[in-house]
Amino acid sequence: MDFKALQSVQNQTSDLSQVRSQRSETLLHQGLDLFEKAEQSHFQDLISLQNACAKLIEAMKLNRGDIRSYAALATIFYILEDLSMAAHYIHSALGIDPKHAIILQLQALVQEKAERRQEERPLKKNRTESRDPAANRITLLQGPSIGKLFSLEIHPESADEFDQLYENTENSLFTWIRNLMQTPFPELAAQDTDLETQKSALDEIETHLQNFQKIIEILNEDLETQPLIQISRPIETLRKRYQNLVQNSERMLQLKHTIEEEIQLLQQVSEEAQTIETEEDFSILEENLEAVMENYADYGRRLDELQKKSQIPESIFAQYKQLNQSIEKYQDLLDEIAVRFQK
Repeated sequence: MDFKALQSVQNQTSDLSQVRSQRSETLLHQGLDLFEKAEQSHFQDLISLQNACAKLIEAMKLNRGDIRSYAALATIFYILEDLSMAAHYIHSALGIDPKHAIILQLQALVQEKAERRQEERPLKKNRTESRDPAANRITLLQGPSIGKLFSLEIHPESADEFDQLYENTENSLFTWIRNLMQTPFPELAAQDTDLETQKSALDEIETHLQNFQKIIEILNEDLETQPLIQISRPIETLRKRYQNLVQNSERMLQLKHTIEEEIQLLQQVSEEAQTIETEEDFSILEENLEAVMENYADYGRRLDELQKKSQIPESIFAQYKQLNQSIEKYQDLLDEIAVRFQK
């Protein structure tokens, strides 16, 4: 057996394990910082909570023996009232340390809230056990996805069907929020395809919310729906965030395309400048330079405004730098032409 080779493999494995551990620790602290930021907003800052969740899940995947990631994730889903996911992470944490006091305390809180939720089912309004037999009756599937449930033609008739629809809607909302929380919020679009993806996500959220409102109107005939509306609040907040994101991405891409056109125009003018023969033509080139410099300053101001609202992709800054380099080359060219006219 080649013991030196074996030792080399062991050393490499050890180094890789150390890198994973360090990366996990970094992600964990980033997630906890974002969680603290969300807590300071009384958990109205859904984006920070969403990004915290994504960071903590990454940290957990890199170091599944660290109970802190599970505890933080269980706490987040408890706050979101997604008790099934909270219980899932609590179970995983207890697999690491069955006697962890904080985890056991959180488990008791989750169980207490689950029992209280069962006791506080919405009060029934005046009910009739049968409804219009001509209604388009459907079978309400157990736990359908948010997309399927919110796009169905639903006409519940009996009290049991109203109860089932309420429960399915509640479960679908929690599943939807859970999926949204585990997906990092996108940055400003760097390409047109990024913008299309953001618009599609916004369209999907708005469509589901519209259909959710239709279900609320149906449930209002028989049940108190305020608890469901309260659960949907984070999604309303996310919808507004996506609306702002799409708007700012459109502004960003418009600026990106404008800078691209400016660079191309400068290249074209620089090529034409090589053949000018009169001082009158040279004066026009100088005027072009002044206009480009003014535009360059305006683009910088617009970038600063967008930077205050969201993280700007590095490719946009690189393009802005490229424009600056094109301006400098154009200015050098004009200096050379000016010397030629002086001779």
